[in-house]
Amino acid sequence: MKKNILKGLLLGFSITVYFSFNIIFFLLITGHIKKEKIYINYNIEKLAFRILEANREGVLEDIFDYYREIKGFAIYDSRFEIELGYGDYFTEEEIYDFFLGNVEIIFDKKSNSFIFLRQIGGMGNIRSVTGINGNILRYSDKILFLKIDAYNYQKNRILYFMMLSLFPIILLLLIIVLALLYRKNESYKIKIEEHQTLAKLGEASRTLAHEIKNPLGAINIQLGYLKKIAPENIVKEFGVFEYELDRIKSITDRIGDFLRDPLGFPQEFNVINYINEIIKNKKYRFIIEDNTIDADIFFDKRRFESIIENALNNAMESQDEAENIDPIKIIADNSKDFVIISIVDKGIGLRDKGKDIFQPYYTTKTKGSGIGLSIVKRFIEANGGKIEIYNNDDRGATAKLYIKKGKTKDENTDCRR
Repeated sequence: MKKNILKGLLLGFSITVYFSFNIIFFLLITGHIKKEKIYINYNIEKLAFRILEANREGVLEDIFDYYREIKGFAIYDSRFEIELGYGDYFTEEEIYDFFLGNVEIIFDKKSNSFIFLRQIGGMGNIRSVTGINGNILRYSDKILFLKIDAYNYQKNRILYFMMLSLFPIILLLLIIVLALLYRKNESYKIKIEEHQTLAKLGEASRTLAHEIKNPLGAINIQLGYLKKIAPENIVKEFGVFEYELDRIKSITDRIGDFLRDPLGFPQEFNVINYINEIIKNKKYRFIIEDNTIDADIFFDKRRFESIIENALNNAMESQDEAENIDPIKIIADNSKDFVIISIVDKGIGLRDKGKDIFQPYYTTKTKGSGIGLSIVKRFIEANGGKIEIYNNDDRGATAKLYIKKGKTKDENTDCRR
């Protein structure tokens, strides 16, 4: 839960930062365009003033030699007839049709130039005076035309916008890199936790194996003695004890192997048939509901038996504690990739729903070791499946085991750790 909240906060923060910087980026561009427009207007008007001054002083050629970016210059009278022209400028028809009375600077994409037209002199409310730094030029009903090469301006503008547009991309890449590093760090943390879990399980298995072997030997001796002195009809009932003792001894001998190699030696078998074999010696009522079309799996039989035994024992102990004698339901279903086995009891349910019941040593039982479910989880996940345990709506709990389907070892052993 905490991890999901943290992931959500990090995602929200990243999105906020990204869009905030994009807004800043947009404002920077907008501000730059406005500033650029003011700058261009100022510089072109300043240049126009110098040209007019040079024209009045008779040194116009010097201006054109100095300002190489000037492509054309012209002065028209109020009837749009050319009075003075230099370079590439509008004809009388073009000046009339193109830009009569407009005081804006136009960028001509075709010639990659700025076109500057100003009315200087009278002509009503249209701008009559061009003033730069307090200097006033007085021309009567004249039109000034100026064409400036925009190559350097365009080059600098493209470079500016390229550099600025790279910023959101770099920011996005940075966020992606940070997200990947976070995920990698999370995967390392999970691996560390898994190694710690295995270390705990290894320690627990060694302790349990040692503690179990001593009383197991004593029980076997006593059972052998009882078989000698007990009546023959009672001796037959000892078969259950012998079977369970042999199974405990086998598990004790193999528990280290279980932890080292959770896959074991998989083989193909039918889930329903094998569960029936497991429950036939148990003094408890079970109902098997088989909804499967194909219940064959590829799994190590000993490990699968441990999984089912653990789940059934938990269900039986839960019902005993609740003093409920209802049968335990075992439901088998199919999905595309799994045989799903649900073990449903009517016991006391999960007491601590917020706790991680699969952690080693975690148990709510007074006599439990707390390692059963952690081993079960390891067996199932190593074979590509998963386990879920949750409380039922009415009472009791359900252990749902997702056992991966597969007909060959290669299909199910790609999760070997």
